[in-house]
Amino acid sequence: NNKAYILLRDGQTEAAADILNELQDDLGKQPWFQRNLALLYLQQDQFQDAIKILQEAVVAQPKLEHANYLLAKAHALLGNKSEACDYLQKAVKDNDPFALVEEEITCN
Repeated sequence: NNKAYILLRDGQTEAAADILNELQDDLGKQPWFQRNLALLYLQQDQFQDAIKILQEAVVAQPKLEHANYLLAKAHALLGNKSEACDYLQKAVKDNDPFALVEEEITCN
């Protein structure tokens, strides 16, 4: 799963998808696995799927690293500005380094 996360960060979506699909039966309900799967969904433009699985993950683990930031990105990509800003504020409050340098989501 860590290898999948690294591959996703490097834009190697297909290789990461292979790993995540192989691990899903064993790890599918683990919040960190769900976060990585959501990252894959974001890269595949499956924004609703990413939101659904990230929401499940943060219920199980509210301080899951990067989850609120990824929720902000997914909502922004769907045009849900209000939701995107809400999640971005949560990510900033959690000191998520990605949220602290976010430039694409504008909240006024």
